[in-house]
Amino acid sequence: NIQEGNVIHLNYDIGLWNVDDHSSAKETNGVVNFKPHVSPISNLQFLSDKLYSSSYDGTVRSLNIQKGVFEYVCGMPEDAPGWLQYSVVSDDERTVYMGDSTGLLISIDIRSKRKIFQSEVHEKKINTISINNGNSQYLATASLDRSAKIFDIRNRKAIVIMPEPGDRTVNSATFNKTGNKLITVSQSNNIRLYTDPHKHSKEEMQPTSSCYHNNITGRYLCAFHATFDSKNDDAFVIGSMMRPRQVEVYSTSGNNMIRIMSLQDPDYLNSVQSRNVFHPSQNILVCANSSGRMHIFR
Repeated sequence: NIQEGNVIHLNYDIGLWNVDDHSSAKETNGVVNFKPHVSPISNLQFLSDKLYSSSYDGTVRSLNIQKGVFEYVCGMPEDAPGWLQYSVVSDDERTVYMGDSTGLLISIDIRSKRKIFQSEVHEKKINTISINNGNSQYLATASLDRSAKIFDIRNRKAIVIMPEPGDRTVNSATFNKTGNKLITVSQSNNIRLYTDPHKHSKEEMQPTSSCYHNNITGRYLCAFHATFDSKNDDAFVIGSMMRPRQVEVYSTSGNNMIRIMSLQDPDYLNSVQSRNVFHPSQNILVCANSSGRMHIFR
């Protein structure tokens, strides 16, 4: 079954949608809106009872769901040359890792608000940051400079480089839950799988497996990111440019990438779904287009 609704609006609101609330007024459809930022929102992340958000306005904020209030977490350091492109919070909620538009990786202590380190990891902007939950000292970054890198926070340098051939950006680099697999999505129309990249002994690493995937969404749609299923280390989801409009699920079992599912519904799903995520405990997939319309597959 598929459901749809509007959640994120173009005036930088964040919406919480109670999907199974059918008693609300038709105007809200079970959605409660918040406005914690004054610029576009680059990432949302649930941890414990909080929702963390980062924005191009240079701040990271958190929603205390019990209180229903957004609170300031941290902001870009005053000496940072660029804007905040992406951020991610560590599982213990002690550290924020921020990537800026010039390629700087910045670490902030949440309690003290002080900068832990600042390192120039890429030559151009950092598109995404992913923490290896199996080995939390390692981060994966994806950049406009046509590379993904593994960064070791202990010695504060990139230890593995995964170059993307040609002149195309890497949209995202994402670890699975245990951290033994990394998926990159690039504008060169490829999805690439890397197995245990943080254990690689050479500075440059070639992919374990690659497959063609049309990632050219155009200037008006959000770039595709791949997202692993936290319930299944081998499965990830990604949007699609194919018609009829659909969302694709891949398996990385045996270190090969195979498309195992194409989710379609021509009565509801008529647009490109740029952002997609699995429910952490239920067999539910949530998809979002670039206009703020959500679709839910059960």
